Order: sequence, then C-alpha cells, then structure tokens
Amino acid sequence: MNKIGKTAVVNEEECIGCSVCISVCPNDAITVDEMAHVDKAKCTGCGECIAICPVDAIKLQ
Repeated sequence: MNKIGKTAVVNEEECIGCSVCISVCPNDAITVDEMAHVDKAKCTGCGECIAICPVDAIKLQ
C-alpha cells in the first residue's frame, strides 16, 4: 500500500536502462527493456530506486 500517495516516475530522456533499480525494489514494481518502467499498482513510493539511480532519472510524483 502506498501511504504517501506518490509513486516512482522515470524520466525517459535520462534513463540509461542500466537495471540497477530492479535489484533494490522490494515490490518488484520495476521492469527494464530499453529503459525502466514502474508499475504504479505495485510501487509503494519507498524511494529505494531513486537513491540508487546513477543518473537521477527517477523521481516521486
């Protein structure tokens, strides 16, 4: 359950598709093909992916 009302959003222009965000998401809410995609139904807004993204392509909105 998302208690803060925000989910992770990926900036398509900044994401390099490196996949490191997948390894830290406790809810399996992220998939990566050429770039990361967040499943808003699974994302709880914990921010783990934001902290690890090497190019700061993920924000909470």
